[in-house]
Amino acid sequence: MASLSFLEVNFIQDKPTKEDLTAELCGFAENLHELITSEAKSQNPAFHSILISGDWGSGKTSVLRRLESLLSQEQDGTDNSEIVPIFFEAWKHESESNLMTSLLWTLVHHSKHWQDIANENSDIAETFKTSYRYTIQLLTKRVTGSNLKDVHENADYLQHLQLQAETSPNLPPKTDTHRFQIAFKQLISKLFDNKNIVIIVDDLDRCSPESAMLLLDNMRILMNAVDDNSPQASLGSTEANEKLPGTKCTFIVAMDKTVLKQAINHKFSALSSYDSHRYLEKLFPLSLNIPVTAPQIAETTVGEHQAGIDKIFSKPYFKNHRLYLRCINQAKVFDFFSKDKKQNYSEPVSQLSLLDIEWLAAVNRWPQLRALLDSKDEYFWQKVQEHITNDVRKTPNPEILELLKQPGLREFLTDSSVLGNIHNETSLQERFARYEATLEKMKLIGL
Repeated sequence: MASLSFLEVNFIQDKPTKEDLTAELCGFAENLHELITSEAKSQNPAFHSILISGDWGSGKTSVLRRLESLLSQEQDGTDNSEIVPIFFEAWKHESESNLMTSLLWTLVHHSKHWQDIANENSDIAETFKTSYRYTIQLLTKRVTGSNLKDVHENADYLQHLQLQAETSPNLPPKTDTHRFQIAFKQLISKLFDNKNIVIIVDDLDRCSPESAMLLLDNMRILMNAVDDNSPQASLGSTEANEKLPGTKCTFIVAMDKTVLKQAINHKFSALSSYDSHRYLEKLFPLSLNIPVTAPQIAETTVGEHQAGIDKIFSKPYFKNHRLYLRCINQAKVFDFFSKDKKQNYSEPVSQLSLLDIEWLAAVNRWPQLRALLDSKDEYFWQKVQEHITNDVRKTPNPEILELLKQPGLREFLTDSSVLGNIHNETSLQERFARYEATLEKMKLIGL
């Protein structure tokens, strides 16, 4: 098999960008922008939350950054701007006990009134403290199942209930959830002067399932509050029919839907038949998928082998820009190290081949393949082929059945871009024997 060498050694950066998007991703962001601005102008918007789903490395962050840029262009530098975009990177706040409190602080720092929070006597500072207090209160309930108010807070709470009973004897006392909803609506109205805000939440699928679900639960409460335009009593008023401010708030959440479903199933693990789809449909009335596009490949990277590289990454399961960048950078490291004469290897290191590139793509896409190749013999891969071709003569192997559930893996094992399909070209057993040689070569270099 012909070897390949890179024409340039410089590595490719994997950074989200709002400028150099593919035409498909750019068009998707622009359509999303038009949809959001149209809903913001509507008196009765159809939804207050949108889920943007995409695989790892599919371009979710780049699309969100482009959307943020487009929404920011709606602002003309005056108080006449109708929409305020707020970008919240959930993963950066993963160490916090509650992502919702971090989100509240992010809202404050995006407001021109943020300095007023420092003035404890200001109306906006009091509203923020109320929102913050009920956020913590709801978190405490979820974690411990009880309120855990100290004596002073209990006294204030009981005094509030007594006052409410005297002024509104026919109304039941508000729950912490209801009070949190009211406080949030008042807060965003005061922070953003009754404008439309778009809260863009990114990297939630990088957070732990517990943290992600706590934030989604709080967002669910707030979405219900924003969606409810009926008259409500405010926190500090005895007027039962006082209408809350009319600020509109839209949540845009980008994450891998598969990871989100796993987090939901983790939360409701005690319910064997719980359907995560129903939870998602209720939380996100609109769910969109990031368009799957071919990675942007630098044509001078590998010279005459470019067509082979293109063929590998044109497969649906490898059509991922981040996957491409990671594989090419690893291949460049291999190429660089193997040519380094200062490094003494115990045996000659052969140059890269297209099969090596395919293997790098596979183990980055499905990391368990490397462990399996290290631990399983050739008989295992023969059995995998039998399962793929429905030629199992004995009881199916549960481990193999579970392996083949991985998205795209069955298709990859069936047909190699380099060695052909398992039916009439190269058997899976022979193919993984060659991958094993690739793995040993990678280990020698340190990959």
